[in-house]
Amino acid sequence: MISCLILFEKNSEQWLPWNDCFEAADFHDIASSFSNYTPKLDDFFAKNAELVLSEALKLYKDDKDIIKLIHTIIYSDNRQFQKAFRNTAVSGIISESALETSAGIQSTLGKNITSLQYLKAWR
Repeated sequence: MISCLILFEKNSEQWLPWNDCFEAADFHDIASSFSNYTPKLDDFFAKNAELVLSEALKLYKDDKDIIKLIHTIIYSDNRQFQKAFRNTAVSGIISESALETSAGIQSTLGKNITSLQYLKAWR
């Protein structure tokens, strides 16, 4: 069961996305909960932002560092963003040969996860 995340609620600030990831499909479920993708619109950037967030959650699953996750997605430049996902399932859509695509996905994803900055890093 996924925990309810209410911004500025004292108990919510201790929740981390990894708390609800027990199986491979859970990473995608968490990522889709931060997405604004709707099948009717078939938004390329929104759908791929989901995939990238799912991979990002997998990348940081061992140390569960929300600060690193946010920095990689929101604050890294295009080269750092591409490097972070180099050997992942999304390396084909986050690449030097598709700078505009990478930037669009990064921008969409950054907007979708803005609320994560209010969570406290803890172990």
